[in-house]
Amino acid sequence: VGACARAGTHYLDLTGEVPFMRRSLRTWHDTAQRTGARIVHASGYDSIPSDLGVAFLQDQLTRSGGPAGQVVTAVVQLRGAASGGTLASMMAILDDAVHDRELRRALAKPYTLDPEGTPPGPDGRDQTAPRWDPLLRRWTAPWFMEPVNSRVVRRSHALRGRPWGEDFRYRETLATGRGVGGRVRALGITAGLGAFLGAASTPWLREHLLPRLLPAPGEGPDAAAREAGSFRHHVVGKRGDALHTAVVSGPKDPGYGSTALLLGEATLHVATQDPSLPDAAGVLTPATGLGLGLVPRLREVGLTFEL
Repeated sequence: VGACARAGTHYLDLTGEVPFMRRSLRTWHDTAQRTGARIVHASGYDSIPSDLGVAFLQDQLTRSGGPAGQVVTAVVQLRGAASGGTLASMMAILDDAVHDRELRRALAKPYTLDPEGTPPGPDGRDQTAPRWDPLLRRWTAPWFMEPVNSRVVRRSHALRGRPWGEDFRYRETLATGRGVGGRVRALGITAGLGAFLGAASTPWLREHLLPRLLPAPGEGPDAAAREAGSFRHHVVGKRGDALHTAVVSGPKDPGYGSTALLLGEATLHVATQDPSLPDAAGVLTPATGLGLGLVPRLREVGLTFEL
């Protein structure tokens, strides 16, 4: 990252690691701005669907009366297999956080990726328990990527000068359905996620038990499983008393197939110097570094952005 920032060379990656992004923006943002380098982290399933999904919804609403003051991204369908590398990265971050109080505090802050000196907004801590969501009218469970995607969306909003208002709220969740079945699924998913995080935060369990249960780094779904995967998000915005929904979906396993499409098209978007690219440099986000001009490219390879 540093070499690209100093040389004025554009850089995109797939990282969904908040500590890495935080170090990058604190260390290299000013340098990249001076040299014109476009540094865009989180250019895969984490966090293009979230970041561009919110930007897409707000752009459409702004054209017809004004942006939503509150947005929630709900994962309503997810077909994919666990990535050994992703799980290993998560466990490494948890291990670092156990031993580093400042890192724990930084990870807990909802605006930890905002530019330094930016006043925090109204969002609180991430979801940690089953919840009936009044916007979605469904039961929900914690979404394990909310601590990443939500920070990226908030950084996008801050880098753009908070055009959706100082009181704009954003969160992410995993929709589990309505009724008793939805509540039971939310409880089960929450319990499973809690058990994993607890084990990953306990040195003995992390070193001796989890390696026997989880795929190793480099392991993941086979070709058939990658082709069979998919994802579907509902991006729901509340403007006044009205609700507006954008649908973002993609083919293939989110962490492999969709991510390959997302990163590949994002890279071509930058490499070809597409005229729709935002006039920006620094350590950016998909929305601020790639812009909505990427959406037509993504549609051509099977992803959808619809209102």
